[in-house]
Amino acid sequence: MPHPVFARNCILTTIVALVVIIQVSYFSHIQHTLSRHEEILSSGASNKRREPGEGGGGVVYSTGDLHDEYDYIIVGGGQAGLTVGNRLSEGNDTVLVVEYGHLYRHDPLIARPWQPFDASHGLFHDPKLMFNFSSVPQQGLNNRTSEVSAAAVVGGGSTVNGMFLNRGAAEDYDAWEKLGNVGWGWKDLLPYFRKSVTFTPPGEMLQKEYNASWDEDAAYGEQGPVHLSNPAWAWPGQKVQIEGWQQLGVQQSREGAGGDAFGIFWVPRSQDPNTETRSYAVTAHLDPVLRRSNYHLLPGYRVNSVLLSRDHRAHGIVLQRRDGNDVGVVRARKEIILAAGGVQSPLILQRSGVGPKHVLEEAKIEVRVELPGVGMNLQDHPASGLAYEFTTDMYLNPNNMSNNATFAAEAQAQFERDRSGPYAGGHNTVAFLPSADFHPNTDALVSSVRSQAPYDHLPAAYASDPTLLAGYLSQRQQIVHAMSSRTSALIEMPLAGDAYCLLILQKPLSRGTVTVDPTDPANGTPRLDFGTLANPLDTHVLAQMYRRARQWYQTDAMQTLGPYEHSPGLNVQSDEELEAFIREHAESTIGHQSGTCAMLPRELGGVVDAELRVYGTRGLSVVDASVIPLIPSTNLCATVYAVAEKAADIIKSRHRVVGVKEEIHDLRL
Repeated sequence: MPHPVFARNCILTTIVALVVIIQVSYFSHIQHTLSRHEEILSSGASNKRREPGEGGGGVVYSTGDLHDEYDYIIVGGGQAGLTVGNRLSEGNDTVLVVEYGHLYRHDPLIARPWQPFDASHGLFHDPKLMFNFSSVPQQGLNNRTSEVSAAAVVGGGSTVNGMFLNRGAAEDYDAWEKLGNVGWGWKDLLPYFRKSVTFTPPGEMLQKEYNASWDEDAAYGEQGPVHLSNPAWAWPGQKVQIEGWQQLGVQQSREGAGGDAFGIFWVPRSQDPNTETRSYAVTAHLDPVLRRSNYHLLPGYRVNSVLLSRDHRAHGIVLQRRDGNDVGVVRARKEIILAAGGVQSPLILQRSGVGPKHVLEEAKIEVRVELPGVGMNLQDHPASGLAYEFTTDMYLNPNNMSNNATFAAEAQAQFERDRSGPYAGGHNTVAFLPSADFHPNTDALVSSVRSQAPYDHLPAAYASDPTLLAGYLSQRQQIVHAMSSRTSALIEMPLAGDAYCLLILQKPLSRGTVTVDPTDPANGTPRLDFGTLANPLDTHVLAQMYRRARQWYQTDAMQTLGPYEHSPGLNVQSDEELEAFIREHAESTIGHQSGTCAMLPRELGGVVDAELRVYGTRGLSVVDASVIPLIPSTNLCATVYAVAEKAADIIKSRHRVVGVKEEIHDLRL
């Protein structure tokens, strides 16, 4: 019998190698009153000046090296922050990007595409790159806590993720527009998906031996900063896994990135084909701009709060060295842009006095703008899975990379010699399954969703604010549509050539929250509640996918590998038994925290409007995964790049005309 924690460890270690992490920076903060903020601001906190570009390019390491004032201040130097910083500094405007993490540009483990399954040796658990904090106990997981995937490094999640750069289906983004966000549908975002990347098609070997397919006209065609490619390596077991799903009627999509992200398809990796190394926010959006005289990156500093004037204009930030007590203030002439991720952006707003009244009052923070949606609507992709063993596995299989030291050493030598072999690759095929591909009765599922009472299974805050409930019900309509659709996926299953079957829920009905620690809002650990599997229908959907996965293992194709089920085990058969197993072993997150500063109308619990401006304020916007109103069926990395590219154009546009009176957007207090 396997060890009791075998299944959970399989989930954790598989996530290390297979999933994309959206950048989430965790800052511990010192609490200051507004009057103290103004005192620091008026006194001028910096000591010396150095123009960007002198000695080390645009990277500076002390507040003494900063200007007193910039046109734009960007809080967060992950994917979104570096992308927007690059675009806003293309002209003459001055830009400051502040990032909690440090810059590790030449770390060979970051550059290398393949990451080991052994979690203790992967980037995912590198203490210099990641934070270590957990959620509150999750009732839906039998009161277990879940780690919060949080990258503490310049480049954010793009620095440490699995380099799987896929997009959602067209329906995923059309749902954003249907929720009230004009200009955010698929046709509006596709140009920014294209703009963000340069695509290199799969090579001859993948085409001939693995039937790799793509459609450049439908999905790509521009020369963007991030490289996308399929390395000339795949595990032979991937062909068998694809054939198994085809025997169950799941077809291969020619191109998943052109709006048809369902079925089986090939996903290019964020990998430079010229060097076979990671292509990420640092190489794409930081390195090319370091010599610009109008650009500063300040790593190793946390932002405590945004300063708001009496009329709620954002005019500065309070920042502090992450390992010290030196505090400074920097002013912004045009705009302050939050890009700190799905966890930290709402916390910065709350510490600045913008958020739910009850949260701020409990933490003894002065309420500057009451916005009930700040920190609500937290969404992620929970994961669970089945642990199998292949008793007649192929010799070339991913397990050799962690279980066969000789094989791994030879692979490492091959990569160092000519940038080829297993270390140059990784999984690049996936199954995204609509409900019809695994659920026995989609109509009954939809009926069950619609019959749930409005407040059932939602966080307590939803019962006290009608806008939050209205927003959730609008989202639920879109989820119901996705459940009924044959072109929108509910489950992701990476096809990596190994025996473990990771199942990732794409359209959770459950919602979570993230708020400051009321006893110590400046320095305390965030109070993060994923709300994982709070809605029992989420567990039901996963249980039905467990059944389908077992059928997949029984196909003629998969039987050639001799699959043997270790966990949950053949004694676990009924719906009740499967759901109990899932609650005991599922994980809350694969690093896709989103939705906590939702782009929605204010009457639907929104935090930002369709131009990403924070309601009730001037000169303050959000541009990261927290603005996503409804999580798409995909890893979020490519989507964040596209959102940030579009955000940069929006911000440029609203500051382009000099002398026009600034619009005060929905300044309700």
